[in-house]
Amino acid sequence: MPFRMTIKMETFLLARSRMPWRISELISPQCSKTLRQRMTFSYFRHMTTGKDRRTLRFAFTDTLRRHASRYYYLTRYSFSATDRVTMSFIPIDPVAKFGIELITRTARSVTVQQFTRSIPLGGIGNFDEIALAVMNFDSIGTDMRYRLSVTRAPCDSIAEYDIIDLGTLGGFDSYATKVNARGQVVGTASKDSLVSHAFLWKNGSMRDLDSLHPLLSSTANSINDLGTVVGIDTVPFQIDGGVKIALNSLVTQGPHFLEAYDLNNQGQIAGWGKITGDTDRALLFRGGVVTALNTPFDRNYQPFSKAVAINNSGLVAGNIFQTTLFATIPVMWVNGEYNNGFNPTNFLLTADVNDSNVVVGNSVVYDGIYPYTHGSRWLGNNGLDLGVPAGFDNSEPSAINNHGVVVGKVYIGNHPELPSHAFVWKNGVMKDLNCLIAADPTWELQVATDINDSGIIVGYGSHLGKTRGFLLTPVHPTSVDRGTVADIPRTFKLLQNYPNPFNPATTIGYELPKASHITLKVYNILGQEVTVLVDGEEPPGFHTARFNGGNLSSGVYFYRLQTGGFNSTKDMIFIK
Repeated sequence: MPFRMTIKMETFLLARSRMPWRISELISPQCSKTLRQRMTFSYFRHMTTGKDRRTLRFAFTDTLRRHASRYYYLTRYSFSATDRVTMSFIPIDPVAKFGIELITRTARSVTVQQFTRSIPLGGIGNFDEIALAVMNFDSIGTDMRYRLSVTRAPCDSIAEYDIIDLGTLGGFDSYATKVNARGQVVGTASKDSLVSHAFLWKNGSMRDLDSLHPLLSSTANSINDLGTVVGIDTVPFQIDGGVKIALNSLVTQGPHFLEAYDLNNQGQIAGWGKITGDTDRALLFRGGVVTALNTPFDRNYQPFSKAVAINNSGLVAGNIFQTTLFATIPVMWVNGEYNNGFNPTNFLLTADVNDSNVVVGNSVVYDGIYPYTHGSRWLGNNGLDLGVPAGFDNSEPSAINNHGVVVGKVYIGNHPELPSHAFVWKNGVMKDLNCLIAADPTWELQVATDINDSGIIVGYGSHLGKTRGFLLTPVHPTSVDRGTVADIPRTFKLLQNYPNPFNPATTIGYELPKASHITLKVYNILGQEVTVLVDGEEPPGFHTARFNGGNLSSGVYFYRLQTGGFNSTKDMIFIK
């Protein structure tokens, strides 16, 4: 059935003495006395996007005089009750001052929502009437044109995820970047209209990780399963045990970081920095020593590189950018050395790598003569095109978990004014995450940035006209109780302490698949017991213990986890 919409437009001239008006006032019966113009337009367009003709798009460009308002009333539409619809408003001139409100009516209520660029409608069948009010507040010589568009994404799936709004630090917006195995989330959130700070979200609340300068912003880029955080402030930082320090103060040898992107459970950090006499280079931090990761290209090609992800075996994934050839080359480094056996074809940009060394990123595909960007996953040089969900042309992954599930964003080709949608790829199928949550007209999930092994997804989207970080928890089998994510490991596991070497304290992590009586003890190099960190019953899940060696001499120490038929020992180095 073709996409049909009749729009009735009413234009009102505003009295300057009443500026600014709320747009919702302009569509009240009292305002009809100031009606200057009434026009009815019928648009019949059957527009397709991508390869799926079920997804239809309606768009047109209009002009509104200054100090006037126009009311668009959608009197007829051919959506199904489960369709997810997005309305977008894009001024031709980015500095023009327009106000926009969406008005939806049901038999019981009328809702007015202000927004700036786009707003989702959720299940279209929830509403009896839909209207859009536009107001031109401008008084200078800007372009008065704007573009209105409506997109439809057919949804035929039941809700698979519950959604949690991560909130803010007092401002309007927040962006989630990473989630660890314990369901702890990091990112950045606004404190006011000027400053945003790195945050840590856990147990249902958001904590400000502060900034080294009160007037400057900061971002948390990653968090490992021990709760250690890295990010960028005025300088790259690390937070371990609640203490925030400049990352470069931990460097005992090698170049300094300009940004830390990712870290693993061993405390190894991947990022980039500037090398004296050279271009920007990918860097790897291991135990205080920073290694500049080598590239296979001559310096005459002016390559610069960035490491964007590191897994728990220390494999680093990143990208080389050749400025003279305008080329981007995905690369891997194994044990700090360039892996020249990784040469995937048509692979454009690396995004993440999991513990099975599976890499995800962007590849180029062609539909006839037109290039598109598709997400792809690679094991060695064997690649798999992840495709796109119905109604979209391009997909870009952000992360992959250890079960091979991928998340990221999808968008419509040749329509950059339209917002992206978050996706999840699993069991060989990519789906729009907006179709996998209960129909909610207040949310549009735009980008999924990370996923942990329990299937918990974080990202950001539009919520009530603002950008908000979100956390999605699978309806089954993971449960959320009072904001705390319950994640049950499959096996017993003792993790490497972090940091290592350490002075004076370090954190030891361990995983229990069931309730167990455990002991966690520390020994010196002679095998003598130094201290007992844990001796008792522990519930299933991920646990940590803190060891402080301030009263000990420098050297190698061992820690052992014992429970039932399982025991494991690892070594650690204390340096005063």
